[in-house]
Amino acid sequence: MLTAKSLRLIAHRGASAERPENTILAFARALELGCKAIELDVRLSADGVPMVVHDADLMRTHGRDEVVSLSGARQLAGLGVPTLEEVLLLCQGRAELCIELKGDDPALSEAVLELLPAFSDWRILSFSSAILEPFSKAGFRENCVLNMTEPRQANWPVLSCAIETVDSQFVKEAQSRGIKVWAFTCNTIDSIQRAVDLNLDAVFSDYGQVSAMINIEAKNKMQRNYSGLRSGPFDLLIIGGGIYGAWAAYDAALRGLKVAIVDQGDWACGTSQSSSKLVHGGLRYLEHFDFGLVRKAIAERRKLSRLGPHRIRPLRFIIPNYKGDRVSPFKFRLGLMIYDWFAGRAQPGARHRQISSKETIQRWPFLRRKGLRAAFSYCDCETDDARLVLELISGALSAGAVAVNYARVEHLIRETQSGQSRVTGAKVVDSFGDEQAIDIHAKIVFAPVGPWVDTLRKPTSKSECVRLIQGTHLVMPALPCQQAFLLTADDGRIFFLIPWYGRTLLGTTEIDHHGHPRKARVSENEIEYLIQNANASFHNLSWNKEDVISSFVGLRTLPNQTGSASAVSREWELTEPEPGLLLPIGGKLTSARVDAAEVVDLVVQRLGRKAVECKTDDRPFPWRPAGDWPSFVHQCLLESEAVGLDAECAATAAHRYGSRFGMFLELIRETPELAERIHPDLPFSKAEVVFARDYEMACADKDIFRRRLPLWLLEKSRR
Repeated sequence: MLTAKSLRLIAHRGASAERPENTILAFARALELGCKAIELDVRLSADGVPMVVHDADLMRTHGRDEVVSLSGARQLAGLGVPTLEEVLLLCQGRAELCIELKGDDPALSEAVLELLPAFSDWRILSFSSAILEPFSKAGFRENCVLNMTEPRQANWPVLSCAIETVDSQFVKEAQSRGIKVWAFTCNTIDSIQRAVDLNLDAVFSDYGQVSAMINIEAKNKMQRNYSGLRSGPFDLLIIGGGIYGAWAAYDAALRGLKVAIVDQGDWACGTSQSSSKLVHGGLRYLEHFDFGLVRKAIAERRKLSRLGPHRIRPLRFIIPNYKGDRVSPFKFRLGLMIYDWFAGRAQPGARHRQISSKETIQRWPFLRRKGLRAAFSYCDCETDDARLVLELISGALSAGAVAVNYARVEHLIRETQSGQSRVTGAKVVDSFGDEQAIDIHAKIVFAPVGPWVDTLRKPTSKSECVRLIQGTHLVMPALPCQQAFLLTADDGRIFFLIPWYGRTLLGTTEIDHHGHPRKARVSENEIEYLIQNANASFHNLSWNKEDVISSFVGLRTLPNQTGSASAVSREWELTEPEPGLLLPIGGKLTSARVDAAEVVDLVVQRLGRKAVECKTDDRPFPWRPAGDWPSFVHQCLLESEAVGLDAECAATAAHRYGSRFGMFLELIRETPELAERIHPDLPFSKAEVVFARDYEMACADKDIFRRRLPLWLLEKSRR
């Protein structure tokens, strides 16, 4: 492991792992992180001004096939090319600037030398001794750093070499002569460790802090640490690593509680991997006048899409309306007006629209035409449910929580306190059998276990407290559009067709499930029902069972009420069947965050702690990239092109990894063949498999190919 030696870190092109390189945003972020040294690149613009930019043109960084000029830079808004003087003014007295002069133009040295004496705390870097000579002659020799691609003797105060090429003999020889040795570019824990082992004086890194680099393994490499469960007692033990457990763990850890979260399987291996992949306001709940639930869901949809644009993405729905439909065009318009009203003014482009039958047929000619009166368009959001859970678990880990998958609860621990039995923890068994069972003690246990809720109650509890509703989805071939469709089945139920990773999600059903949750299976009747109603809704569509790429089933928990499943309330409720144990019933993917916040509020109150406001209410998602989202995607595409990753895979990866995209791309830089697609029709590269294995706590093939990336659902050969 890394030693306690103080290793000086120089922020490479600013905090370029978080902000676009060589921009004011990157330098400001480096200063915000407390960086004491910042590296930047300088070239002479076409109009003779020292500009901060690495390349001779703007193609890689800005997508523009033009040389750098002061006038052109001013047209690039916040991600433009700053002048050297602007960066000097920003950093003066706050950090040392290591200014690398690109190229071998003597005019650049002259222009920079004329500017620098008015400022302090700077060094000049160059691959050319000739470029450094004017600074040496002007009395700034100690400010010179010679960059070298291969280590060799040179008579300059600082030598900078690639970390891959420098060795201990070179370092010892240079330092014996009073020469400092720096290395570039160190972006992994292994490279930092190598720098420490070689006793280097400084390293360049895209990351802004040495501490961040030292902790990168803990924060970014999600690792299964079963022994960490021995570090209790905990304030809060969470049993169940689905969406409710993940949000609660993240929020509680951010509030300073000592938190442990476990799951008998992988993260999101239950209901949370089997949703319709929608973050929606619940339009159909308006039919039951459940305005409170709709208002709550829409407010969360709006908030989540703002806090995590990489994870929560807008999706437009089309609702065709036919003669004889039980909902008239007037009721549709009224319902969508209420829907828009709840959404407020935050998303003006997402307002509903009524579309004439003629335009509908022109735009979506595959829709059934007979009896078509009109269509309605409105906006909700989509997500990758399993990756959302994984991101929140990662955030909880970074906030100090202990999170362990494949840790099965054998039984709850109950103690008698003041004559009353109370749940005080759980006995956990390593599912792999590699470790001994652990008794986890906690002041409060929260168990969002979904369909397993009845298995955790007292053995004396005979009646079932929940009703299990089975929802089936089919993965079908892609339709020739990017919109989703909300359709009415022949029994009056609503079903969806949703574009998903180049395929179509068709669902969902609602039938009662009886028996153990593990025995839930997609039935032939459900397959027939969905295909039949899809075919009836589209012109010349003739799907059959052979067209089904894959299928999956999820179990939703509803209050144990009689009547139609569609009519049972989706409101979430929190129960306490015995002291110390909190069990939720119901809930939705969309509103899980705010529901989990209520749980943490209650836990803080029960612990007698000073009230702390919810930390997820206005906090960006753990992997949310800093700055403007479109600019981030653009930068990802540019960097991906340079390493051979195609644009579709790059755009998909930008959404899937967010701020971790640089870590993902580094795998391809190290091993170029990882840029190849896993499957020619799917937007996933081979690097995703390696990333899941090394960075995302995947313990088995199904973790990688079902949840980290849903390849088994998208590839027919895996059925």
